[in-house]
Amino acid sequence: MKKGIIIGIIIAAGIFALISSYTNSEPESASLDNPIRITTNLFPGLDHAFIAQEKGFFDKYDVDVELILKPSYSENVVAFIDGESDGTFESLGDAVLQKSFGEDITVVYVMDLSTDGDVIVSNVQDISQLKGKTIGIVGLNSFSHIFVSSILESHGLDYFDVFYKNVDETNILEFLNSGEIHAGHTWEPTKTLVENEGYFTVASAGDIPGIITDVLVFDSEVVRNNPDKVQSIVYALNDARNFVYSNPAEATSIMAEVEGLSFEDMSGAINDAERPHSSDQVLLFDPSLDNSLKVIVETFEIFYKNTGIIDSGYSTDYYDLFDPTFVNSLSEN
Repeated sequence: MKKGIIIGIIIAAGIFALISSYTNSEPESASLDNPIRITTNLFPGLDHAFIAQEKGFFDKYDVDVELILKPSYSENVVAFIDGESDGTFESLGDAVLQKSFGEDITVVYVMDLSTDGDVIVSNVQDISQLKGKTIGIVGLNSFSHIFVSSILESHGLDYFDVFYKNVDETNILEFLNSGEIHAGHTWEPTKTLVENEGYFTVASAGDIPGIITDVLVFDSEVVRNNPDKVQSIVYALNDARNFVYSNPAEATSIMAEVEGLSFEDMSGAINDAERPHSSDQVLLFDPSLDNSLKVIVETFEIFYKNTGIIDSGYSTDYYDLFDPTFVNSLSEN
């Protein structure tokens, strides 16, 4: 069977799986008496959510939040789509895809822009040596797929020059050791484990700024029915973000415990992502600016159109997906 046909079949299977997971029961709206539930997975750029919990920032703004930690990114996203939570921390690329499939979701805050947090690790040092090899990605046609294919393209490799395999970020080391893949996308705490085994980091998200942007997404009904609670959560997360930089030692200790890393390893990982300041949040949500989230969204749309996941005429309704109200209020806090 020809290589192109094989990949075509794999991609088709990936699309089917994505559509299946994105068309399950709608999330239940948060009750005024119940906590706002937010799913997450481990990543240094997201871990200040646990600082907000540990340091009482959610309590400070009188909002009850339940953080639900999932073992992997894919489980995190599926839990949100299946209605286990009211919101989630996920990649903007996946939020765009969910919106195109008809999910009624709203982006309210940018948690981080990954730099050295998301990496491609490999048993070779030169990306050009990956031609004809298999690369592990965290979900076909996902943000991970976009990241890896964009890196390959920047090094002169075509989309069809490699094979792709679904591998959760937590399992990358196992698949590298078995020889099932020759490279893969991962992040902490697996990143440190892989590097300690002698594998090479051959690329990072910082090589293509903005390609991995993590956002706080809610079911839109939650935003409509509980705007004050959503605002309080954004305030608390912003306070936690500031705490990371004003109290680095204590922040590192909290995040290291969450990640299961040593203080030393977490000290290095804490700068693996940029956590936008409140003024930068406002700029990111402004579609009239050259470096806004709108520009990043268009990058994802091109990928999804080229792979046939969304119709060539589709365009994300920016003002339906994003609500800048909450970040615009940060300056008033």
